[in-house]
Amino acid sequence: MPTKPTRTSAWKATTPSAETLISNLPGNVYRRVRKPNGSYHFEYLSSGLLTYFGVDHRLLLRERANHFDWIHADDRDRFIANLEMSALTLSVFDDRVRMAPKRNNRLSWARSIARPARRRDGCVVWDGITIDITREVEAEQALRIAKNELERVHSVASASFIQAGSDLRLALMELDTLLKGLDISEAPPRSLLRAIDRCRDRLSRSVGSLKPGDQGKPAEQQEYSQPVQRELTSRQKQVYQLMAKGLSNKEIALKLGIVPGTAKLHVASVLRALGLRSRRVLMASARG
Repeated sequence: MPTKPTRTSAWKATTPSAETLISNLPGNVYRRVRKPNGSYHFEYLSSGLLTYFGVDHRLLLRERANHFDWIHADDRDRFIANLEMSALTLSVFDDRVRMAPKRNNRLSWARSIARPARRRDGCVVWDGITIDITREVEAEQALRIAKNELERVHSVASASFIQAGSDLRLALMELDTLLKGLDISEAPPRSLLRAIDRCRDRLSRSVGSLKPGDQGKPAEQQEYSQPVQRELTSRQKQVYQLMAKGLSNKEIALKLGIVPGTAKLHVASVLRALGLRSRRVLMASARG
């Protein structure tokens, strides 16, 4: 007579293995070791390093000493310094870096979190996880660029209205002075008529600077109703030079060490700042 399965056996049958859990993580699990001589190596690396970051974990496991060449050159020294501090204080290691592109020239971001422990032989061991945070970083950078652009729009719009208000006040003061000295019993002299014409012209320019149809609109809509010419930031100048050479967003991202989504935002910002409609127009103006 067949035995009835117990709750324990049923639970074991439905519980996923550790390998299954690790393979489903959006990153990789690792054990990193620092020897007393200061060298690093891995005792364990899951396949997620290859899946998500294009770095062959099998090659790293064969290395007797890691050189951290899978980390972007601009982040490598900081990453190692933070590891050294974690080893010295046995504090939790938590750092994020750009991964050096290995395939499709795609730049990705990773966050590594691990808790260290010291062995009797003096080695420090970190058991941790590295997760892919590329989308989160792209979203942060997009928000930062949008915030800076909104602040610039507000500043430019405010300055425009302040200048226009100042011009209006001067024109009205001059008109007031002329009207007080006007003797309506006689025909006004030509000099007075010319002065009134000058005031009329100044008023027209002041009103024109407010851009017809802008009254009552938010500052952002006023800013974009006409092309705006302004000084580029240092980053925008770098993007402009690469755009002028005909580079695509992906090529610009690779050159500057940023993700393609951020490069796209910088390109749009440059075109908007220069009052240009397309990259083709920018390239033509750069050649001219």
